[in-house]
Amino acid sequence: MMSNIAISNFEKHTHGPYSTNNLNNNDEIRLHIQQQYAYTAIFCSSLYMRGQLLITDETVSTTAFFVKMGLLFLFDEIRYEMIGITVDRCRNPGLNALMYGYVSFNQNEAIRLENAGWTDGNFADNNGYFDVCIPLNICLGFAEDSQKIMLNVCQELVLVSSNTDINAIKNPTADENIKVNLHSIQWRVPYVSVVDLERLKLINCMENNIELLVPFRSWELHEYRC
Repeated sequence: MMSNIAISNFEKHTHGPYSTNNLNNNDEIRLHIQQQYAYTAIFCSSLYMRGQLLITDETVSTTAFFVKMGLLFLFDEIRYEMIGITVDRCRNPGLNALMYGYVSFNQNEAIRLENAGWTDGNFADNNGYFDVCIPLNICLGFAEDSQKIMLNVCQELVLVSSNTDINAIKNPTADENIKVNLHSIQWRVPYVSVVDLERLKLINCMENNIELLVPFRSWELHEYRC
């Protein structure tokens, strides 16, 4: 029996936006990994969002609820950048996640992802508060396919907010104007520590400028409207 002892530690670090004041419609939210010398496992990272579903007069609706994967419909685009270069992007991530899930998730995965919003029921409580954790690998092909750690490189996750919340919400009461107040968005990324022998190998790769191939499938969505 063989065991992999190359990894000595695996812990998650939280990265937030530059400002908590730009969590509204039409905003660009940047989540930056500042530790340039970290070893990160992007394929295991996730988006953590908290907020409240309200009527525009700041009262709680008794009828409104989120659609399946509703929080992803709050964004027009999710983009992953490395040293300022766009590596992968997903336009209309809510619709992408729905299509991906319907053809890919088995029963156990669907149950596990209920806290990500994969549910036909409302995941907000009676006061409209929600607390959701969405794996990045259901949003970006890079996070789904690239099962390798990233070494010593600046990374950024960019979320482009939609100009409306209407696609994220269902409300049988037509006279209520509903809005989503996002209180916080965090990018939770695992940091990997390796044993000394593996660290020396990685340092040797960097010092010799060895090119490492990171193949992945980028997802594209084409919409046709009559």
